[in-house]
Amino acid sequence: MLPWLSSRGAKASPKLAVGPSSPASSSDAVPDTDVLLRAASPVTAGDVVMNVPSSLALVASPSSPPPADLQIDGRIWSALPWYGKLSLQLHLRASDGSAPDGWAACLPPQLDTPFHWTAGQLRGLRYAPLASAVLDQVRKWREDYQMLRTVPALSSLTFPAYVRGCELARSRAFSYPRRPAFSAVPFATTGLLVAACAAFPGALGVSLDQAANGAAVVLCAVVAKDFIAPKIAGETEYVIVPGIDYCNHAGEPAAEVRKEYFSDSYSLGALRDLRAGDEVSISYGPRSNDQLLQFYGFVLEDNEHDTYSLPPLAEWDLAALEARLGGAAELGGGDRLEKLQRAGLLDQAVLVTRKVGVDPAVRAALRVLVSTEEEWGGRAQAVGNFVGEVGGANEGMVDEMLRAVVGWEIQKIGKEGEEGGEGGGFGKKEEEGGAGKRDLMSLFRGEKRRVLKEALARL
Repeated sequence: MLPWLSSRGAKASPKLAVGPSSPASSSDAVPDTDVLLRAASPVTAGDVVMNVPSSLALVASPSSPPPADLQIDGRIWSALPWYGKLSLQLHLRASDGSAPDGWAACLPPQLDTPFHWTAGQLRGLRYAPLASAVLDQVRKWREDYQMLRTVPALSSLTFPAYVRGCELARSRAFSYPRRPAFSAVPFATTGLLVAACAAFPGALGVSLDQAANGAAVVLCAVVAKDFIAPKIAGETEYVIVPGIDYCNHAGEPAAEVRKEYFSDSYSLGALRDLRAGDEVSISYGPRSNDQLLQFYGFVLEDNEHDTYSLPPLAEWDLAALEARLGGAAELGGGDRLEKLQRAGLLDQAVLVTRKVGVDPAVRAALRVLVSTEEEWGGRAQAVGNFVGEVGGANEGMVDEMLRAVVGWEIQKIGKEGEEGGEGGGFGKKEEEGGAGKRDLMSLFRGEKRRVLKEALARL
C-alpha cells in the first residue's frame, strides 16, 4: 500500500510500516481490519509520519456534487446520506479497472458489525436501544439502495456492495468543517502589485500605500472566505484519506490527523514518542460503545464516553414505583404529567452517562412527580423551578425511584458471565465466529452494567 501511495504523491516516513493486526488487550488500540500502521523505528512526538494530498481523498458533504463519471439525478444524490455518497465513490473506484489500486486492495471485504447479526444475536445484547437502532439502520440502507436501483449507471451495484461501502465510510471517514482549498493566486497577484509599486513608484497610477492597503483587504477577504464563513455556515465534509484511514482507535491515541490548509493535504502526526513496533493509533472521537459496536464492530473496555439509555419516563411503571416509595407520594398527580409532556420530558429516552450519571433534566422531572401540593404550588407549578433540590424528603424519593429503575435495568442485562437471551443468539451448533460474537456481547453487556452501577453509586 505504501509504495502505491508514494507513486501518487503521498509521503510516508521511513519510520512507518504497514503490518497485520494482532489481538488487542483492553488498553490497546482495537483492530477493525487485518492491516494497521506501526512504527518501524522510534518516532518522536511531533513527527509527521504520513502526508496525503487531498486529491487522493474521497469527499462527501451535503452540498458536494456527484462524481463527474456518475450519471445520477441531482435529487437522488442530495437525498443520500454522506456515507451513501462515499459508498458510491468507492463502488466507482472498484469498478475502474484501468489501474491497480494498492489502497482499495487492502480494504476488508466486510465489517463484522451488528448490521449482519441475526435477530437472536441482537436480542443477546439485552439492550433494546442498540437493537432498535440497528433495525432502523437496515431499513434505511435498504430504502436508499432501492432508490439507487433507478440509476442506470449503478446497475452493477448490489446491496451487499452498497452496504460494504457504507460501512467502510462510517468506520474510516474523518469529518472537518468544509472550506475551500488554498489558492496562491490572490496572494501572488497582490504581491506582484505591491512589488511593482515599490519598484516603479507612480508607474501604475497606484501609490505604495494604496497597494499595501489593497493587499491587506485581499488577505482579510481570504481569511473571511476560507475560515470565518465556513464556521458560520456550519457545513461538515466527510473524508476518507487513503493510508491514514488504516489507523485504529485507542482511548489514548498515539497520533492525530490534521487537515493542512496551505499544502492542501492531510497529515498524520505523532502525539507522543513511539517505540519500534508500537501501533500508530488515533481517536475516533468521544463515542459510546453503542456507536463503536454498531458502526465499527468493537467495544472499548472502560470507555469514559459510554452511556446507557433508560426507557422514557412515559414508559416507567409508576404504580410499581409508588409501591417502592411505600405510598409516600402519588406520582403524577394533578396536571404534573401534562406539564412534563409539554416540556418534552416524558417521551425522550433517559440518558445515563459515566461523567454525570442520570440526566439532570430527568431528576428535575422526578422532583415534579414526587412533589407535594405545597411544593408544586410554591414553585408556581412550573417545571423549570424544579431544576434545583426541593428538600430532603423530595430528593430522597427521587433517588429511591432511580435506584429502582436502574436496578431493574441491571436485572435485564443479567449477571456477569450469563449468556444473552436465547443462548446468546446462537443455536446448539455454533456458527463460524460465534465464540467471538459471544465474547463481544458479554463485553458489551458488562460495560453497560458498569455505567448503571456507577450511576447507582452516585445516588
